[in-house]
Amino acid sequence: MYAQGDNLEVIEELLSRSGLSPSATQFILALKAWVRQKPLTAKQSSALRYIKLTYDKQSSNMTEDNSHWDKEGREKASVCANYYIENPPYFSDLAHRVLGDPSFIPSKREFEKLINNKYSEKVLNSHYSKPRYEKGDLVTIRVPAKYLYDCELEAPMLVLQANAAPVISAAKDSKRYLVLPVGEEIPLLIEERHIKIYKRKA
Repeated sequence: MYAQGDNLEVIEELLSRSGLSPSATQFILALKAWVRQKPLTAKQSSALRYIKLTYDKQSSNMTEDNSHWDKEGREKASVCANYYIENPPYFSDLAHRVLGDPSFIPSKREFEKLINNKYSEKVLNSHYSKPRYEKGDLVTIRVPAKYLYDCELEAPMLVLQANAAPVISAAKDSKRYLVLPVGEEIPLLIEERHIKIYKRKA
């Protein structure tokens, strides 16, 4: 545990780093305000030490085998990081660092835990699956999803783009599309599982 006189120095050093997640930054700023008034408690000091140890791993990772951090690995980590940022609290800090700090390289253990779990695997499956609908297709919303979107039931929608935004659901077929309801001017994002091919009524 740090001596009380060292706490402010550690806080200032952490705040000078790039890649701190918003949650870590907010916590450290709160500690900075606290330590100027009175000493940190034992729990606060321990939390500060843990954060520093966590972020110090970044420099030590430079000497590790970083073969997992190739183009494919970075893409998979980014896909999963987007999901976890939208679905906290798990991996929140790691996800913010993956997306917010270009120089950050997660350890192989961190990387494997981020991308190899039942939720991440479903997200990656949706991301890498072949789009069921292509640009120019006419689709319509499925009845069970009607309450999720501001559009008319059975009204045609023109597909403008597949993979239009990061996958943020671990449900099957959650690839996201940009679609434009016919007659409207503003497109919307909709998940693959919520749409089907539009069929004109006879």
